[in-house]
Amino acid sequence: MADAYVLEEPTGTGQSLEYSVEPGEATRSIWAVLWDFVKSTISSPKADSTGRPVMISEPTRLPLSAFQSDLVKNESLIRSFGQLPKGWNGYTADPIPQDVVYRALRLLRELPVAPEVFPTARESIQFEYDVGDRSLEIEIQKDSVVLLEAIGDEMRETRAESLLSVVEIVSAFHVAASDR
Repeated sequence: MADAYVLEEPTGTGQSLEYSVEPGEATRSIWAVLWDFVKSTISSPKADSTGRPVMISEPTRLPLSAFQSDLVKNESLIRSFGQLPKGWNGYTADPIPQDVVYRALRLLRELPVAPEVFPTARESIQFEYDVGDRSLEIEIQKDSVVLLEAIGDEMRETRAESLLSVVEIVSAFHVAASDR
């Protein structure tokens, strides 16, 4: 004996779909029918609450914020650094190890401000921030993260204890830079 089901469109336009499923076919049939229903709902004209026709033909794409756009661009660049061949810099630079690429991607996603990103000939990836007379360079190496902060002619180099400490340093750098 077949089970009967009714799918009703949630927008209240009264469109519904009735179907039946034979025992043993439930999962495949429910998903197939649901998919057909979704496709027909998306591609057929609808009316809004005032009766005006509304056409939904593809998912809505929201514009990316500048930060999200930079994040996407930087993620793509960092991934491309992992594909660099030996001698990519015109000399004898070794490829960037995948471990470094993954660490850089992980850190990038945590940062409050998108950096400029560069590969280095030291098998590392460098993030850079420049604000006025201040700069912050973050070098992601296989086993460590080194930070170099410069204010005017004064420079300070430190090794980060964790990726979280790098995020805190970047945040403090931008707060201090905005206070000037």
